[in-house]
Amino acid sequence: MSMKPKYLALLLIPLLTLRVAWGAWPSIWLCAAFWLSAVTLAAVWADLLAQRAIHPRGLILVGVGAALNGTVMVANDGYMPVIGKPEGFQTAIWVSAETHGNLLFLADRMALGGVSPGDIFIGIGMLVSLAAGIAHWRVRRALRIEARPASSPGHAPSFVDETPH
Repeated sequence: MSMKPKYLALLLIPLLTLRVAWGAWPSIWLCAAFWLSAVTLAAVWADLLAQRAIHPRGLILVGVGAALNGTVMVANDGYMPVIGKPEGFQTAIWVSAETHGNLLFLADRMALGGVSPGDIFIGIGMLVSLAAGIAHWRVRRALRIEARPASSPGHAPSFVDETPH
């Protein structure tokens, strides 16, 4: 699969559309479609990075996190169970773990600030991807500076006499 970076943003449109639709009309189908779209976007982004010689390990973690969140939500009828919320708590996407109790080891936990294991994978993956991108940019920038001839603009003139005597 080969994709130009400028087209990557186009993949965000269906993802965001599905997220808005899922919030407005909660259903297991929109939940599954959203998370499948998120995992697909992470895979395409990882492929794009691999083409540029950046190891996509961070995006692999993002994809795993999205898959974990999607799995627990699909197992709970399109809702993310929240451990630590009272019975009867429910929003468009979250529900008390007292009501929906499948795969609770993957649920959001209020004791941890409302994050789930999937959220942790996504956060770590994004940090790893950002660090890899910055490192790649710095290496490319350093190579570009090294490759410039001494007479090019931006280089200070050399005042050392390098002629052999």
